[in-house]
Amino acid sequence: PPSTFYNMSESAVLFLSSVALSFLLPTSSDNASSADGEAPPPLSGEDRLRYDLSVAHCMCHEYKMDELVWNHISARCEDGGWLITPGLVHWDEVSPSSLVKSSENCTADIIHAACYSALPSCNAIIHLHTPYAVAVGCLSSGFLGLTQDGSFFHDKIATHEWEGVSDDPSEGPRIAEAVRKVGDKCNVLLMPNHGFCCFGGSVAEAWVLAYYFEKACQTYILASSAGQPLKVPPSDVMAKSAAQNYSDVFMPGSCEWAALCRQYEREYAPRFK
Repeated sequence: PPSTFYNMSESAVLFLSSVALSFLLPTSSDNASSADGEAPPPLSGEDRLRYDLSVAHCMCHEYKMDELVWNHISARCEDGGWLITPGLVHWDEVSPSSLVKSSENCTADIIHAACYSALPSCNAIIHLHTPYAVAVGCLSSGFLGLTQDGSFFHDKIATHEWEGVSDDPSEGPRIAEAVRKVGDKCNVLLMPNHGFCCFGGSVAEAWVLAYYFEKACQTYILASSAGQPLKVPPSDVMAKSAAQNYSDVFMPGSCEWAALCRQYEREYAPRFK
């Protein structure tokens, strides 16, 4: 009867609850076999870069971060060159084998070459025109981090003003100089009235940063639209959160990328085989 349950000790209730849950939840072996079935293949070197770039393109499509056949993601190769978006295909069509070492797109070459030259530690660049980041780039105030996600970018954003389509090689040094002013800590290049780039030591880091940058911009635009004063976190709190976000535990991509790869294996990889 109900009264018997209420008179039970706390330890007895916890025991019975754990027994009940054991019948409802999958076992660890079930989880392991499921994860093994979706895990990415073991790869290294250029094969790994190609795989990660394909994941990055397809996940941009999945999370609506792409723009038809435009924009680019690249990764630096051991030989000093880089793999980059092939162009003129939807991003859910970008397979590991379709990545190219010459984009045949002057805009991509100018932007990516400039950023790699300015950041020797950068191994991957993602350039996007996502709606909220573009909207923030149209505000005279620029980006303002208001949240934990926004703290990834605290004191790490470079800005390069729009000069039109980047088809003039002379723009490259100006892009590089904007990034160098921020230094090695730079993880975003905000390009007002245009878009943005995120930089990472890996494709995983660059992609996850781009995801969180768009989310942080979305929060800023939505909060600004409420017609109420913004609650801006103190700079020291944002700096503390930024350091925590870059700890070994929360390093961008360290927690999220495996799950994104499993999603890719379920939903995109089969069409490339």
